[in-house]
Amino acid sequence: MIASDLLNEEPGLIDLIDKFIARIPLMRDEINHALTSNNIQELEHVVHQLKGTGGGYGYPMLTDICVAIEEQIEAQNIKLVAKLINDLNSIVDKIIKGKEENHKIAVQGL
Repeated sequence: MIASDLLNEEPGLIDLIDKFIARIPLMRDEINHALTSNNIQELEHVVHQLKGTGGGYGYPMLTDICVAIEEQIEAQNIKLVAKLINDLNSIVDKIIKGKEENHKIAVQGL
């Protein structure tokens, strides 16, 4: 499980982080669908969105993996893009599982 780094400094942002966690499965699904349908433009768009928001909500590993995906899309290395998206799927699962831990951190900080 992965908890948000942001909550250590800003525990009052728990509701915003919960909303982000609720949205990331949809973003993950959009990324996976874009990959399987070979819609590179949509893939770039959603990966770019997730890259921008991941770090802002205390998940720098999302930003990092999205940067790597963007670089491999640019290099047209679709095999590596697919592997990195598989890694992204795993990270998203761990973030979702970390929701309860986020609440523990937030309660301690308030």
